[in-house]
Amino acid sequence: MGDPHRGWWLALLVLVIAHPCVAQALERYETELNNCTLTRNARRLPCHGLVLQQADDHSLRIRFIGSERPSGASVRLTYVSRDLSNHDALVCQEQRCRLTPSTWTGQVTSGSWIRFNARGLPDGASGAKLMTGECRITTKQVICDSRTSDGEHLRAEARL
Repeated sequence: MGDPHRGWWLALLVLVIAHPCVAQALERYETELNNCTLTRNARRLPCHGLVLQQADDHSLRIRFIGSERPSGASVRLTYVSRDLSNHDALVCQEQRCRLTPSTWTGQVTSGSWIRFNARGLPDGASGAKLMTGECRITTKQVICDSRTSDGEHLRAEARL
């Protein structure tokens, strides 16, 4: 027979190892937007939400959430950017995050444009692609401008 306390020790070990990952996953900033547009190859859509999620490898995931009218579909444009500013985009304390007061600039490395139908189901695969471009974040706006590896132009601009 095995050690009866083995399961308890294993659970404790997993908790201790996962602790930094859990804290890091909570370093996010979310806000509703009134003045935001998404552009895909000159086609513009309104957007209403922004989520920034910071990772400890100096990358930032920037997600814009938009909607298509009158179909009721929604769109998520997500950028993955590497820090070029030598500081984090977010300042987080006790799992509450805010934007840093100085301008943050990141190099876009990849991203995706995903459309969800009115029932919330994705229309096709995620469409994650390699990209080149830049994201710039200030306390007043977030702008990302990129081009995919197959030439598609994606841009998002939000006033905060």
